[in-house]
Amino acid sequence: MELTLALGRSVGFAVGAGVNLYATVLVAGLAARFGWVDLPPGFEVLGSGWVIGGAAALYLVEFVADKVPWVDTAWDALHSIVRPLGAAALAVLALGPAEPGVQAVAGLLGGAVGASTHAARLGSRPQ
Repeated sequence: MELTLALGRSVGFAVGAGVNLYATVLVAGLAARFGWVDLPPGFEVLGSGWVIGGAAALYLVEFVADKVPWVDTAWDALHSIVRPLGAAALAVLALGPAEPGVQAVAGLLGGAVGASTHAARLGSRPQ
């Protein structure tokens, strides 16, 4: 039962990363830093000031890039690779300590969910 909950938590973070990776990392980092919720031990690294600052800066860049038509297209093309990788990494972090095989499954599942969420986000945008 615990593994099922951990995989569910992993998928949840992967969905968030597929929509907006930097906002997901920023909110998870702030939650880890200030203890808003109980997060798995792997999320301690997200509570670092450097990670929070970097995620906030990249979120701001993404917010501005989203408003400029050609920059938005290039940004989304680049993040068709970045978001699934980030989703996979967050899924493995959310899993916590586990066997390598389970971590691989969580990473693949997180990457697939992140990629599909990102694709759905791109498909819903007006042209």
